[in-house]
Formats: sequence, C-alpha cells, structure tokens
Amino acid sequence: MTIIVTGANRGLGFELVRKFAEEGHNVAACYYPKSSKDELDALAAKYGDQIMLVPVDVTSEQDVVRAAEAIRERFMQADAVISNAGVLCDGDRVNDLLRMDIEDLRISMDVNLLGPAIIIKYFTPVVKRSSDSVFITITSEGGSIKNSGSNFPAYSISKTAANKLVAVFRSTVSDIRIFAMHPGRMNTVMGRTTAQIEAWESAEGIYEIVTGGHREISEDVWFIDYKGQPMEL
Repeated sequence: MTIIVTGANRGLGFELVRKFAEEGHNVAACYYPKSSKDELDALAAKYGDQIMLVPVDVTSEQDVVRAAEAIRERFMQADAVISNAGVLCDGDRVNDLLRMDIEDLRISMDVNLLGPAIIIKYFTPVVKRSSDSVFITITSEGGSIKNSGSNFPAYSISKTAANKLVAVFRSTVSDIRIFAMHPGRMNTVMGRTTAQIEAWESAEGIYEIVTGGHREISEDVWFIDYKGQPMEL
C-alpha cells in the first residue's frame, strides 16, 4: 500500500509513518517545513525509498498542489490519506471562550479546518478509487457537539467544523471509505496535559483500520475513534 500522512514531523504523524514503513508499505510523509524533522530524516534514511519526504504547509494551497503532483509522479496513486496536521494554541489551554484570543481561533480554523479542506480537494484525486481505499481526517472528541468544548474553545470549535467538513466530503465522494477520527488522548506535545495513551498506540489502531481491519464498521458510521468505535457527533 501507499499511504499519505500529513503532520509527519512528530507525534501521531511520525508514529504512523514509522508503523506503515515497518510493515513494508510506502509512505509519503508530509511535514511542516518550519518545524524540526530530525527524527523523520533518520526514519527516512533507515527505510530508503519506502519513505518520500514532502514539505507541506497544509494551509498553503500552492504547497498542497505541489505535494499532490510530486506524490502522483512518485507513486502514481495512494491507497490511503491520513490528514493529521493540526494545532492547539497555548492560549487555548488556559482561556475560556470569553477570554479567548481571537487570533488563536483564526489560527485554529486555518490549520484544523482550512488545512483538511485543502488536503481533501487536492489529495482525493490521487487516491485509488476502491472500497479498500481510505481517507481519514483526524479530528477530536472535542469536535462533538455534545462535548462542551469549554477547556479548549478555539480548538473544539475548529474540530467541530472539521467534522462537518468530513460529512460534506462523504456526501460528495462515495467510492472510498471516509472517516473523521478521534485519535485518543495521546502523550504528545499537543496532548500532553490530558494524555491517556501513547501516540504509537493510536498509530497501531489506525493501521488496523487502514489495512482492512474493523470491516464491521457500519457504512453510516463515519466519526470513529482509533479503535474503530463510533463517536458521538
């Protein structure tokens, strides 16, 4: 299989690249060019031609167009996309809605909503049209309307919008499997204050879903967690 992963520099994205490469798959590892990628470079050196490093700012339409063209030239088609790049602003950890910095909301919407929308627009044509193909957008339990979102207001609002994006995506494209996914509360730079699992545990679960596990998931269930369990919208 050929897998496209965004946000591959660190955390879940890095663990997904590692897992798929370990299992013998090809990975287009899309990384944010302004962040360190030393570990990703080492992983690419270890697995050679299996890993293609692709610099992408997901909020840049031009970057994503270039990335899609480069991936198509290298691999022709992809079997799965995991749209994982995201942001949780530091101010969002301490401010409620009435004290929220509006710039934090702008940044959150730019990365967590517009980014996935751009990825969907330009990476979907690269995905092989098959019921075995998968397009996963990493959102969050915070994106559920039933979640108050009071802890991380800007983040939660952006993830709720991202869930709606996936709903519209599903109504537009019907010949691949499409999911919004809560990856679990991971011990990463972003999720360190609420961590319950390690990023590699989430990557293991997502790997099973992408490679054909959890076929029991109903066709009308599209917001799931990393174990394939339905999430409340």
